[in-house]
Amino acid sequence: RWLHYHYSKMFGPGTYNRLRQKMVAKHLASGENAQVSFKDLAGIIAGYLDEQPFQNNNAVALTGHTRGVYSVCALDDGLLASSSNDKTIRIWDLSKGGECVQKLTGHTNWIRSICSFGDGRLVSGSDDKTIRIWNLSQGTVEKLTGHTGYVYSVCALGDGRTLASGSYDNTIRIWDLSKRGKCVQTLTGPTGSVYSVCALGD
Repeated sequence: RWLHYHYSKMFGPGTYNRLRQKMVAKHLASGENAQVSFKDLAGIIAGYLDEQPFQNNNAVALTGHTRGVYSVCALDDGLLASSSNDKTIRIWDLSKGGECVQKLTGHTNWIRSICSFGDGRLVSGSDDKTIRIWNLSQGTVEKLTGHTGYVYSVCALGDGRTLASGSYDNTIRIWDLSKRGKCVQTLTGPTGSVYSVCALGD
């Protein structure tokens, strides 16, 4: 009952039962007893509930954030960026065994989303209602304001100068970085929070 309630609250109604049926089918196919234990189900969702560490001999754990990690983004030259609700972005060098080589601060609330333009610029969206453009090579940062709610998602578009963002304020905004980060379009179709945006590439 505890798993049914909490898993349904976190990931939608019916999720628990679908997982349970999947486990039963797996046990039947292998000739095992179809009884599914609490331990079986806990094992499936351990990654979400953090009840036990993820174990994989091919995985490398990067530690440094002091709170939950919301987003990760691959950068050039073997670098990786991550954002957290500890209000920081960290840059990791995978060629150095995952060493944290840079820590970016400035946001005043959780950082929900990060993306890269692929040219040394990293974009972040935060619960402080701002978007920041970090130029990692030059060490500069630009702040974009306009959203009236948490910024849940950011996406760099293919032209190298345009950015899209989705927010709790039910809007998607398009920003032109060649015009000093001016918001050039506000899309108001959604009737609820915009949790994710992406580009189709055309």
